[in-house]
Amino acid sequence: MSPRQAAILAAATELFSRKGYASASMRDLADELAIRPASLYSHYRSKEDMLWAIAQRCADDFFAAVEPVAASAAHSAARLQAMLEAHVAVVLRHRQAAAIFFREWKHLDEPRRAIYARRI
Repeated sequence: MSPRQAAILAAATELFSRKGYASASMRDLADELAIRPASLYSHYRSKEDMLWAIAQRCADDFFAAVEPVAASAAHSAARLQAMLEAHVAVVLRHRQAAAIFFREWKHLDEPRRAIYARRI
């Protein structure tokens, strides 16, 4: 991800968190970034692509934190506790993205919803 894409995603995360995905427009996002709306499309094909990138980044961080714990040889109760702690740490580290991840997934198209459902 380029620095510009990261900046766009950060602004989209803030905007979707504040206004909700459905209420936020590409024009709103462009205004936040002080660029023309058409400029956004050179980095992301659609608003949904941005939502998908936010969800994927949050999911990637979650699985990176939880999978090593799940694979450990620790007792199952200790593993469960460590997995819950890792989950909470990810949510706290990415509060806005996590809220978007849990609340706005329904706006993804059917193939992406299926990927999302399989992944979680």
